[in-house]
Amino acid sequence: MNRQRCLFAVLAVIALMWMVALPWVSQAPRIQQHLDWLEEHQLDPSARYYTDLPAMEPILNRLDGQN
Repeated sequence: MNRQRCLFAVLAVIALMWMVALPWVSQAPRIQQHLDWLEEHQLDPSARYYTDLPAMEPILNRLDGQN
């Protein structure tokens, strides 16, 4: 029974952080500014490889021209 309470407590803390703390932090001006910049430059922070993003095409072309 004690393990179940501990598990429930850990899950409750994780849920509170996920559903309350993280959305609150995302509204902070500096974080919001960074999120807006990412969106403006069409960068997906969850992308595995940035070379797969359309916004990287000009950068990669420029780098290829330097070699």
